[in-house]
Amino acid sequence: MASWEPEDPRVGLIGPPAFLSRAREVLRERSGVILESPTVTDLVDAGRREHVPAAVVAVSCSASLTEQVATLRSFDGDRPRCVLVVPSARGMALRRLLQAGVDGVVLEPDLERALEVSLEAAMAGQLAVPRSLYGEFTRAPLSSREKQVLSLVVLGFSNAEIAGKLWLTESTVKSHLSSAFAKLGVRSRNEATSLILDADAGLGTGILTITGSETRRGARAGTANR
Repeated sequence: MASWEPEDPRVGLIGPPAFLSRAREVLRERSGVILESPTVTDLVDAGRREHVPAAVVAVSCSASLTEQVATLRSFDGDRPRCVLVVPSARGMALRRLLQAGVDGVVLEPDLERALEVSLEAAMAGQLAVPRSLYGEFTRAPLSSREKQVLSLVVLGFSNAEIAGKLWLTESTVKSHLSSAFAKLGVRSRNEATSLILDADAGLGTGILTITGSETRRGARAGTANR
């Protein structure tokens, strides 16, 4: 376990009772005040009342990726360092959390052995992520066809409509979407669209730019491959 000094910054814990209980046990030998709250707003208010604002926060977040990122952004002003405890984080999901400002990621099964050292690393200005997720930082590039399909998904077209526009079978469209979702670290059309269009932490529509001539070439290629 990491060694804590009395002058260390205060630690805030945010999450449901089960998480608070586990985290409290992990940090039982830590000196100083540990603030506990069910939400970020409550934590900030408690810190102001007690005049001991948290300098580092561990947040339990088992919600969707969008809600995880929203949690990070809900800190006002000079937010504390933040270590997010999540059930899992893969591919673009992990990269997006880091882009949103998380200082550390702890997988829920590893909480007892990883939370304290991750908090210490965050307070030292270091980024802490599980070694098992190291390979997730490198995203496989989207193919031209995957970009085409995603472009039409963002525009709201159904799989059948996309198949018609790109001269593909509907099963082929589904295959391209499955591959693209895996590369982006998302599970649905809505998550993919949100990730691409998010103004602050998203990929941006630039990855999907397709000219009319490219679309026509894609259609001809699709016809030739059928």
